[in-house]
Amino acid sequence: MIFRALAVLSSVLVMLSVSCSTLNSKKMTETSDPFIKLEDIRSEESMKWVRSENELSSSHLKANPAFNLLKESIKGILASKEKIPNVTIIEDYFYNHWTDEKNPRGLWRRAKISELNKKHPAWDVLIDVDVLGKSENESWVLKRTEILRGDHTRALVFLSRKGKDATVMREFDLSTKTFVKDGFTLLESKMSVAWFDKDTLIVGTDFGSGSITESGYPRFAKILKRNQVITDAKMVFETSVKNMGVWASTIHDGKSSYTVITDQVNFYESTSYLVTADFAVKKLPIPKDAEIAGIFKGDIYYLTKSELKTEKQTFKSGSLVKVSIAKILSSPTLTADPELVFLSTPNQIYSNISFSKNKRWLTALNQVNPNIFELNEKNQLVPLKLPTVGNSSLMAAADNSDQILVTYSNFNQPTTLYSYENSRLTKLRALPAFFNSVGIQVEQRWANSKDGTKVPYYLVRNKKHINNSKNPTLLYAYGGFEVAMQPYYSGVMGKAWLENGGTYVLANIRGGGEFGPSWHQSALKLNRQRAFDDFFAVAEDLIKTKVTSPNNLGIMGGSNGGLLMGVALTQRPDLFNAVLCEVPLLDMSRYHLLLAGASWMAEYGSPDVPSEREYLLKYSPYQNVKATEKYPEIFITTSTEDDRVHPGHARKMAAKLKSMGKPYRYFENTEGGHGRTADLNQAAEYLAMQYIFLREKLFN
Repeated sequence: MIFRALAVLSSVLVMLSVSCSTLNSKKMTETSDPFIKLEDIRSEESMKWVRSENELSSSHLKANPAFNLLKESIKGILASKEKIPNVTIIEDYFYNHWTDEKNPRGLWRRAKISELNKKHPAWDVLIDVDVLGKSENESWVLKRTEILRGDHTRALVFLSRKGKDATVMREFDLSTKTFVKDGFTLLESKMSVAWFDKDTLIVGTDFGSGSITESGYPRFAKILKRNQVITDAKMVFETSVKNMGVWASTIHDGKSSYTVITDQVNFYESTSYLVTADFAVKKLPIPKDAEIAGIFKGDIYYLTKSELKTEKQTFKSGSLVKVSIAKILSSPTLTADPELVFLSTPNQIYSNISFSKNKRWLTALNQVNPNIFELNEKNQLVPLKLPTVGNSSLMAAADNSDQILVTYSNFNQPTTLYSYENSRLTKLRALPAFFNSVGIQVEQRWANSKDGTKVPYYLVRNKKHINNSKNPTLLYAYGGFEVAMQPYYSGVMGKAWLENGGTYVLANIRGGGEFGPSWHQSALKLNRQRAFDDFFAVAEDLIKTKVTSPNNLGIMGGSNGGLLMGVALTQRPDLFNAVLCEVPLLDMSRYHLLLAGASWMAEYGSPDVPSEREYLLKYSPYQNVKATEKYPEIFITTSTEDDRVHPGHARKMAAKLKSMGKPYRYFENTEGGHGRTADLNQAAEYLAMQYIFLREKLFN
């Protein structure tokens, strides 16, 4: 008992120490930061500053003679009626959210599966988001929908004000195409909602005091019955306020539905639970760092992120395994041995898996290029007959047949949509050529990073370009959260940049998911500099091979990529002449205190841990801007309604640069959330400003 008491006392003292450290850190930052008032998002002082900065930047960029024509060209691409609808297939229908010039906020619509092969399907409009917004005097953005399987007459519709992550939820009747009177509704929150059955939801939302985690997500999952007020919802699961949050989802495998509650400890660790018919919560025997990939024929599939040892065998990191749910539930210890389905190799890195009625479809990356395979009963890969270089993507899989929809594209080849069924690949439609790609060629090259790691990048340019160090070049990268940057067709980038004589480069730096879990994990926390060094290595390779020069090299990145842009500005200003920095993290001393920032500490580290704070401050852009340094011009953009990455990061950085007399531009869209813009009209103007900025700086 004495030892236990001492252990508890020690634990309390450590907690108090960390708590005091957090408070002292917060207090010290707030008193020493001259621009911290700009973190007050909608204060009169902040918005006055925003309006002034917006006017300075937009008036200059819009005055460029090429601006209006470029804006209209971009708008024409975004609003094109020839776009390929991105669809989901659910039972007898396929669904789509469509935007065009007449419907900038979009139409949520569906058509019968028999219409799929037609160039102009007979669409049935379910919700006109623009009309809805006008009738309710709200700036609605349709975020997502959740259709009730089996019954297929009801859906949950999630609407965002001005594009925020936070949404309101309403129940929708698919037969009458109206919202259900006295149906399920939830007030605005960052929420998680899953159908359990027609009259029951599993809900995570803001239930009041103490129901939200430090990351801003739901702490509780509750059972909400039809016609029940939210205050009477019954608790089914709760997590610690320190954890990231609780999410509920209902997964279908064609015959059955499984409701899973995920207790997300941090971005990369979670514990999953199955909710049984009597609302019992059963813990699933899945490693905390594994990723659930789906459920098929009663087996739950997951990807290992580290070595997994069982009594019978050892599974390497990057293994896709499956385990029987029935065996789990029948075991007294809720355990069952997993079975290997797919093991990543250097030339076949697992990306994702999808399921149709009877078949499994696996996407694997080969030197960053995604390829689609049928995974047969012997767990062998049978390739679809698509090009191996480019981006093959599975758009949708039917749940009552084995038809799948796949797309293929490349930087210089418009996206083409195919139907694949009974081993036959049928071309359905293709995007028009939104820009003149004649002579545009794509190369995949490799740069040597500081520690010797080879880093791939795509070089996209006209074959007539010569290596004279004068080519205007735009370099893009992300490098975080296990997101793989893959080749793609962009009509906007092609029209605004490639067709105008620019060169485009996409870098696959560490921190992403291009080469499996290890590629991501090698740049976590105290190893973050590796991602930055990879980016600099690509830039140096472009200069060394005379593709371009620092005077003609611009860079671009958003969110985590915006952090990368800030680091590039402060660590290697000699390499670049223009920086496009979108919705960025920039103040790494207090990012965890702002909006969803606490949820990213598994990626970056905690400013409240002394060793990690010291490391963060070494590269944090906001803390490393120097009055004595010469910087390239940076264009910083954000959104007032971004409730994921706080706009204070962008505001404070711009204000600090301004106070030092450094070259910068700033633009803050008042709508759009983390997606920057709320409709295609805003997007066209925003993108035109960005490319005009790049042209002015790099075509010299």
